[in-house]
Amino acid sequence: MENFEFSKKCGDEKMLINKYEDAINRYNLCLEIDSDKNHLVLLNRCLAYLYLDKYDEALNDAKESIKLKSDNPKAWSRLGSCLLALNKQEDARIAFLKAYELNPSNNDYKRLSLEQVNEEINEEVNEVKVNDKQEEINEVKVNDKQEEINEVKVNDKQEEINEIKVNDKQEEVEVIDLEEDKELEELIKNLTTVKKKNEIPREFEKMIPKNGLMGTIFSKMMNNKNLLEMLDDTEFQNKINNYHLNPMEAMKDPQMINIMNNIMNDIQLK
Repeated sequence: MENFEFSKKCGDEKMLINKYEDAINRYNLCLEIDSDKNHLVLLNRCLAYLYLDKYDEALNDAKESIKLKSDNPKAWSRLGSCLLALNKQEDARIAFLKAYELNPSNNDYKRLSLEQVNEEINEEVNEVKVNDKQEEINEVKVNDKQEEINEVKVNDKQEEINEIKVNDKQEEVEVIDLEEDKELEELIKNLTTVKKKNEIPREFEKMIPKNGLMGTIFSKMMNNKNLLEMLDDTEFQNKINNYHLNPMEAMKDPQMINIMNNIMNDIQLK
């Protein structure tokens, strides 16, 4: 059966070549031989567990080592490393401070304890920065949302204004169309009184407008050669007589529309 020292030496050699599982097996054998659980073996096995990311097992060995020899600064330092691995920064800082108290000449213990303090401060600062950034983002979102709402309101108002303008314009156009329809209706009524070729009855002359657009239109109609010739046609005369009873139907007649277009073009050209 192997003795304690030989097993420990083999375990230490396995640690040097990074064979941590083999080292743990050797340290286990040491602890079976020494029922008092040598605290140095526990610290070495603790380190092997740390390298294998077995933090709970490492933590148990560090605690057992401190129970056996509480004045060993290395045991407290190893405990601090286990606590760091488990994200227990405050407890790790206390362990490193204890190690520094037991061995003030070891600046590594002091540095490790101070690093944990600085890390805690940095975490608080980062948390504040994150909160400030989140508040800034939320404020920007609120402002963007308000601008979007305002833009929608402006667009709705503009649409409402445009709709009112369109309605007003449409009403205006309808009034103008109605007035023009009445003038055209009157003009067609007057036209139906023409009976003789190239001659305008005297009673009809009294009804002809003298001034304005309607006077100009009527004058052009009565001097239009094609229209006067068409008045000799019986069929056209019958059509005119029918339009006298319903002048608005004349606006649907292609022949009458053509006559009106020619007269309007003649007016515009001159």
